[in-house]
Amino acid sequence: MNIFVFQHNTGDFYNKQDGCLVNEKYIFYTPEFVKRISYSPALIIRINRSGKFIKPEFSGRYYNFIGTAINIYADNYIEDSVFNPLSFFKSSLLDKSSFIKHFDSISNYKFIDDFKIDIDKKISQLSKFSTLKSGDYLLFELSDRIPTKIGESIIYKIEGLEFPEVITE
Repeated sequence: MNIFVFQHNTGDFYNKQDGCLVNEKYIFYTPEFVKRISYSPALIIRINRSGKFIKPEFSGRYYNFIGTAINIYADNYIEDSVFNPLSFFKSSLLDKSSFIKHFDSISNYKFIDDFKIDIDKKISQLSKFSTLKSGDYLLFELSDRIPTKIGESIIYKIEGLEFPEVITE
């Protein structure tokens, strides 16, 4: 299983390890070496069939469930990324740092038409680089990273969407 994350307002994406996903007990245990954290709310879809070089007009056939997620980053590594570009990837690979709210049928999300064209284009873009397989996840970040303090709850709201409430410890 692959987890691909599309960053907000960029065409960039990266791959996360499957140990990052959490879909129950929304508690993020901050490792000792992490001094500051931030988060980004995201939409998440699950791929339901394999495909390579998928055209945008056919991308909608490759997913039918959508959910919401919170993605957590170790900010002290992001600041180092100016000197070492791989530091950004270290900041995003923390175990159990992507929290998923329940999945629902895409037809239950009325707003999705606004995002569907963008999602379909990004699936097409990604499938040029990597074969998408059934069970893969794609996270689409909805905002830039939002700083938060260790020990505080992460509560994010958008009208019509319910995001997981994450407790950081």
